[in-house]
Amino acid sequence: MLPLDHVAFAAADLDALARTWAMLGFTVSPRGAYTSPDDAEARWPCRCVFLSSGWLDLHEAQGLPPNQARGPNGLLYRADDLAAARDSLAAEEPRAGEFRLERCWDDEAATVARFVYFTLRMRRAPVGLAVIAHLDGDRDIHPDWRIHANGALALAQIVFDQGDPPPTRGGSGLDPDTIVRVPEAAFAERYGAGSSRGAALVFHVGSLAQAESVLAAGGVEHSHLGDALIVPWRGDLSCAVEFRTAGP
Repeated sequence: MLPLDHVAFAAADLDALARTWAMLGFTVSPRGAYTSPDDAEARWPCRCVFLSSGWLDLHEAQGLPPNQARGPNGLLYRADDLAAARDSLAAEEPRAGEFRLERCWDDEAATVARFVYFTLRMRRAPVGLAVIAHLDGDRDIHPDWRIHANGALALAQIVFDQGDPPPTRGGSGLDPDTIVRVPEAAFAERYGAGSSRGAALVFHVGSLAQAESVLAAGGVEHSHLGDALIVPWRGDLSCAVEFRTAGP
């Protein structure tokens, strides 16, 4: 099974989006940008939230309304061998063609990380899915960027308010535990009223008490629900956030 690599978000004010994630106790990378060797004019400013497992890719998109985010805006799964992944995902209908990206940080232009990805036609979620390979590993990621005040360790799941998943034609090569779809009423009861495409990101943390102390210090609305800590749906993130303690 291919593991979840990252989730994309977009906002007109990239730094404001980064500040909101920081307010929840996440360490956010400095500014950088993606370019493409296939398009000399392309440049997409970004900041990122890296965890021990999984990460968030925050993009600047000037066409969006101010003080609003769009996300999750895409789910990407990681493969070491894209050709083998394409073959194993035949039931997901991989689209023809691959897309190349390069990322570098504004203050470290000499360090470049290269990526290649392809997209899938099969809609197992209300957002686009893709499979990505990191050609240079994680060499451009500073270890300190993976240390978070809220104790976050991993991006575990994305919950959507879209009911049952679409029918499948054979097994999927994507980790089936990463996407959860629930009825709209159940989503609203757990995460508060969201947009027409409600979503919640579930993070594993080492300690709920540590996460709650950060939320309380930042004045972030939150509540306990069973063995989880819930930050209800927010328009400036376009999602809700749930913290759970990591399993054994």
